[in-house]
Amino acid sequence: MPKSVLNVCILLIEDDEDDFFILKHLISKSPYLSVTFDWFKTIEEARESYKEDTYDLIFVDYYLGKNTALDLLENKNEIDEPIIVLTGMNSREKDIEVMRAGASDYLSKEGLSEVVLERTIRYALERKNIQEELLKESSKYKDLFELSIDPVVTLNENFHVQQANENFYTLIGCRKEPLKNKSIFDFFKEEDIRDLVKKVLKERGVVRNVQLTFLSYQKKESNIVLSIKKFTKRNDKDLLYQCTIKDITKLLRIRDKLDKQEKINMSGKMARTIAHEIRNPLTNIQLSISELKEGGELSEDNMFLDIIIRGAKSINEIVKDFINSTKLTELNKEAINVHDVIESAISKCIDRLSLNNIKLVKEFEASNQIQGDKHHLELVFVNLITNATEALKDRANPTIIIKTVDSDKGLIVEICDNGCGMDEETRENLFGTFFTRKTAGLGVGMSTVYNTLLAHDADITVKSELGKGTAFTLYFD
Repeated sequence: MPKSVLNVCILLIEDDEDDFFILKHLISKSPYLSVTFDWFKTIEEARESYKEDTYDLIFVDYYLGKNTALDLLENKNEIDEPIIVLTGMNSREKDIEVMRAGASDYLSKEGLSEVVLERTIRYALERKNIQEELLKESSKYKDLFELSIDPVVTLNENFHVQQANENFYTLIGCRKEPLKNKSIFDFFKEEDIRDLVKKVLKERGVVRNVQLTFLSYQKKESNIVLSIKKFTKRNDKDLLYQCTIKDITKLLRIRDKLDKQEKINMSGKMARTIAHEIRNPLTNIQLSISELKEGGELSEDNMFLDIIIRGAKSINEIVKDFINSTKLTELNKEAINVHDVIESAISKCIDRLSLNNIKLVKEFEASNQIQGDKHHLELVFVNLITNATEALKDRANPTIIIKTVDSDKGLIVEICDNGCGMDEETRENLFGTFFTRKTAGLGVGMSTVYNTLLAHDADITVKSELGKGTAFTLYFD
């Protein structure tokens, strides 16, 4: 027996017993095949057998009484095996018909021989193996597309979305929204980006790492990096584009957080140096005044000495506040419900809100708990609500909205007002020590807020526009 013998299990559907024995005899004559047969006279009789998927291939006669091979091919989605159709009529029309219906081959019984059958069986099995390998490769590349950690999209020549993976739908904030008539440029805040991208693609065929602002269906903004490359379908002239998007929102927040921390560290070093230089002579002044008062000779001037003492104490308190504003807050962390903390902060501000006729809207959707210090977080919310209240002075329909929501990046709290807003300089320096626009106050409140959140491994961002209000967003990982 030859070394390369092919073991084959065949299902034969043939209503003529003589034809069955002839076919079995011819196939068995091949020295390259070792064959086992199951024979049924009708498709119905064979149905349970081919559903079990135990065969390598199926032979079926074209005419089977009231049925034809086409009835079997109509159920091709139930059958993994190659189907070879046999006929007593050598008809080109039937050949084309069954091949289009999904048959692997079409053979006339008149020209059958062991050589023809052996070659037909071998080719059918080889094609099946190739198709299975292609399917595996296709599945692998589909997984690369679907399971990519970044949003991936294919676009047509008009930059309309053709296919998108799950992460793209997460980014746009909807579940499998039909996107066929949606251009990728509809999701960008920058209105002039379309012409620039088209120009670069025409000149170079690829756009790499363009930083843009992405807008979801809910108008939520994300910082992204966009890359687009053009290609054409294989065996097709249709122009397509592959688009990859990297969401760098959290990365930018971390970078901003590190920059702010560096500024705070520098402020802390400066604070300790200044405190040392001020406190030494201040201590000497206080000691000297105490000595003068104990002498009793300057009793009529004691009032002035008391003024000096109070001034010295005030300076000392300012220095202490300055130092504390640059220190990381020490926390007593526990599992807490952020809604309870916000409610407690609101209760401490309720009189101020009522006196200023401010409408307070609560949109609490978050369900996750966070690890935090109740007392210090309450001070954060009191500070932010107080600032919002002050920004709403003399405004029409003064409103504060407090929202909480769970996201894939953690719990998010937003505190928004329709107050006077801030200019760019104020936004940039808001969390800096001793920065304030108020006529009274030291300007340490917001730096303390930032340090408290930093100690919670949390972050805060601010969006504000003069005359339109302010929105603080707190991110708890």
